[in-house]
Amino acid sequence: MLRNFYHNQLNEQGKEAYRQMYAALRRGQMECSVSVSQEQAREVWKAVVFDHPELISYAGLFFFARVSAGTVRVLFDYADVDRAAFEEKLQSLVEDINQKVPRNADEYTLIKAIFDRLASMVEYEDDVLDLFFECMGQEIREPEDVALLAEHAISFTPYGVLMRGKGVCQGIAKLFKCLCDSFSLECAVVLADYTKYGSTETGNHMLNVVEVDGERLFVDVTNCLKSTALPFVRYDYFLMPTRVMEKSFSFFTAFECLDESKSYFARNGLWFKTKKEMENYLTSYLTHRKGQHLNFRYDGDLLDDRQLEDFFVEVCGDYASHGWEMRFWQVESGCCAGLLTDDERLLDAIDKKLKKERDEKKYKRFLKREDNHERN
Repeated sequence: MLRNFYHNQLNEQGKEAYRQMYAALRRGQMECSVSVSQEQAREVWKAVVFDHPELISYAGLFFFARVSAGTVRVLFDYADVDRAAFEEKLQSLVEDINQKVPRNADEYTLIKAIFDRLASMVEYEDDVLDLFFECMGQEIREPEDVALLAEHAISFTPYGVLMRGKGVCQGIAKLFKCLCDSFSLECAVVLADYTKYGSTETGNHMLNVVEVDGERLFVDVTNCLKSTALPFVRYDYFLMPTRVMEKSFSFFTAFECLDESKSYFARNGLWFKTKKEMENYLTSYLTHRKGQHLNFRYDGDLLDDRQLEDFFVEVCGDYASHGWEMRFWQVESGCCAGLLTDDERLLDAIDKKLKKERDEKKYKRFLKREDNHERN
């Protein structure tokens, strides 16, 4: 069972502390005293935060505690939320998803419907995540930085993601769990470290593990969001096994996810094991103009993503003379997606939107530098 997965990993003393902490958070208390060590109190705190995304006013960004006379006082900080508005909007979203799936839909269909809806409606907030990592990386956290992060704490909650349509991985993964819970699907949030492809950049990430027909599999909505450059939902990390996920992530909690038959790519014949299979698919796709976007997975003998991209360019090169143009091509850990089109208006519109987004990011970085300069 995944719904209270982290609670079930605790010993009896930890479960009692969990009960007390959860009750305090539900009542909106500012602190809670538990009779466990500080280290165990931290683990209990994580368990409560991970198991209960419905605690929408508590972002759970930092663990604050004071130890005194054999007890640990855990301190809480809340964001201002409108619970009634959240529950109304969540119910409306559940009803909308229900209308788009067949009656008595199976678990795969429900999970995909939830995944598709979130990946289509959510915008990722890079600036908020940068602020979080900057604050977490400081040995001594400046009060003004902590206060600034607290202003944006809503981005880390399912409330912020649902009500504003934007947030970061923690809020997105928690909202995914909230929706799965609404459909009685087994789901847990998962904390991981990631390594960004092509660089040494690493960081914390939150995603989900779900159960489909008794099999546990990973789902990462955040890394599959519809974007300006690739205006469609990707399935790079939808119902994927551990073997695939470990190419990009290292997990803090072990989950045995072995089934490779339930992913979008496997179910739709888009998971290729040889170069010939991939070449046949690409040739057929381009010859018959089956759509404007490509999204598939290769798991064969090309050594790295750069070789895979080079091979793709080689195969597609013959079709450039037909008016097709390959744009915004992305390859990461064997997952391939790109936009292939002869529609110049579409390409021009995407280019303009990308330029606008780049200009906005430059302006935000300028404001941040000015703010840092004033502080110093």
